[in-house]
Amino acid sequence: MLDDEPVLMAEDLIDLPEADYNDPLIQQMIKEDEESSLKRFGKITSEELEELYRRADKLQEESRGLKRREAVDVAWSRMKSEKLAKSKV
Repeated sequence: MLDDEPVLMAEDLIDLPEADYNDPLIQQMIKEDEESSLKRFGKITSEELEELYRRADKLQEESRGLKRREAVDVAWSRMKSEKLAKSKV
């Protein structure tokens, strides 16, 4: 977290304004996130994405020092390996 960012607590979330998804800045952020995900994962179904995050959560529970991005990378690598192994059978 950056030093100049405010620290938000649960009670602060109630007072936050709802995001305006028509705002060009928000639209740009969404587009960049989608492009980044497409580069990283290729075309992935929502079910595969949910499975990916479930596996990443489990990895983080098992290995407390594992960062989120690392957990997602390991989970994705394992999913791709399993998918490849199934396609060869």
